[in-house]
Amino acid sequence: MCQISMKRKRLLALDSSALSDAVDSLDLSMPRVLSGISQIHGGKLAGPAFTVTYAAHDPVQKDFKNAGTYIDQVPAEHAILVDSQGRTDCTNWGNLLTAVAMRNQLAGTIVHGAVRDLDDLHTVNYPLFSVATNAVSGKNRTKLVAVNAPVTLGKLTVQPGDWLFGDSSAVLCLPKDKFDLILDRAEKISMTESKISSAIASGMELAKARELFNYREPWKCYE
Repeated sequence: MCQISMKRKRLLALDSSALSDAVDSLDLSMPRVLSGISQIHGGKLAGPAFTVTYAAHDPVQKDFKNAGTYIDQVPAEHAILVDSQGRTDCTNWGNLLTAVAMRNQLAGTIVHGAVRDLDDLHTVNYPLFSVATNAVSGKNRTKLVAVNAPVTLGKLTVQPGDWLFGDSSAVLCLPKDKFDLILDRAEKISMTESKISSAIASGMELAKARELFNYREPWKCYE
């Protein structure tokens, strides 16, 4: 199993809360959550980021702007992050892109904008996250301006190759230079919280369980 596959397997066993707590424990100053983006369909998403940036395009120009041919460049098991400036009046993801993404074994898609063709997704399990849904095509309304370049959403800049994770609670960007440490610490935090949950289920008071398993620094139980 390749390194990306192994790391994805470990990530998918976690949740956004454990990963967020791991980031907090490292005292990283920049936010890691992609605010305003929610799970639209499918399960968890985990993979290195392949970024795509769109800008508004004046449809009066009449020159056809094909919106999605970049997808053939995306490596397997990578997650696509599409920045369409958060606009919701037209879309930058639909059924054809989903079909190619599934064929090429991509990890999922996050759209800072709108997506469509959700009825076609009911029969597949492809992780999809976005700001909104719509039916209006982005063709001739948006144009591709950058592929695999840094993307800034609010105060958060996502670099190509940073790790993306999404579940029903949140979407996070985990910086590639800190990723292994974040993943290791998140696993330890998750194991500690499982022990606290078991202790509570057996009748122990919450305060005592937290003290017993060092809830203040839960990763240290395994260091």
